Amino acid sequence: MQAKITAPRALTKPQLPDGSTNPLFFMITDARNMGVPIEYHSDNVIIGPVTEESEFTIEAINGLVAVGCEVEAYPVFFELTATAYAKDVPAYMPNRLIEGEEGEDSTVRAWSDYKDDTHEHVVIGGKHYISSNPFGFDLPASIWIQLDSLAGVTVKSVTEYKALQPTSEDL
Repeated sequence: MQAKITAPRALTKPQLPDGSTNPLFFMITDARNMGVPIEYHSDNVIIGPVTEESEFTIEAINGLVAVGCEVEAYPVFFELTATAYAKDVPAYMPNRLIEGEEGEDSTVRAWSDYKDDTHEHVVIGGKHYISSNPFGFDLPASIWIQLDSLAGVTVKSVTEYKALQPTSEDL
């Protein structure tokens, strides 16, 4: 994992404009203390690469995106029920459309078709799992955090996904 967090520079001060404590400031301080590289630019700050999933949880990423940050290259898995897996991919997802042949209309992909030829979906315990890079690039967190609000879709960390895998004792 080589996740990077881009934050508006205004969010890097110890206090927010309303005078309250800025939790992002302490996250940046913790990252710096852990040796995570931080680049300051005129409009934003780039934190990373973050190489350990434990350094930033999905919950922390949800909070970062909620205050205007973006997180890239943070791999996750989408867990879909059979019902959700048969539905169309939401309009905000990239590569949602399958381009039609010349003169034909494009069609909307179902989740079952949401991948390129080099990726496969996995079924564990009747649920379908799709990685956050089904087309060779990781989706930014601002897109995948929206999926948790869909019925039958849950975003899972890599650690949570690996815990679902059968062990040699299970076989």
